Order: sequence, then C-alpha cells, then structure tokens
Amino acid sequence: MMSFIETYGGQLLAKTWQHLYISGISLILGVLVAVPLGVALTRTKRLSTVVISIASMLQTIPALALLAL
Repeated sequence: MMSFIETYGGQLLAKTWQHLYISGISLILGVLVAVPLGVALTRTKRLSTVVISIASMLQTIPALALLAL
C-alpha cells in the first residue's frame, strides 16, 4: 500500500480534489434548483401535483432499465 501511495500519491491527491470539486458543484446546483422548487411546490397545489407526477415517472426509469437486463 505504501509503495502505491509513493508512486501515485500526487495523482491520487489530484483526483481526490477533482472529485470533491465536481461533487461540490453538483451539490450547489442541486440546492439552487431544489430549494426554490420546494418553496413553489408548497405554495401551489396544482404545480405540486404535476411535478410530483413527473418525478415519480422519472424514478421508474432506472427500475425498468434493470428489468431489461
């Protein structure tokens, strides 16, 4: 293990920071979309019904893909 870290330590650190950066950006974008959408859904019954229906349909897609395997 130590030889791996000695050989690839710099690359491992760079890839770790790259992963954290990408994860952080996606988290921030998700919050920027989800919070205003959540506020809007709590205020509008009709909009909440539409968005929840669409989200439910989108959640079934991965399950259908697994069944196709």
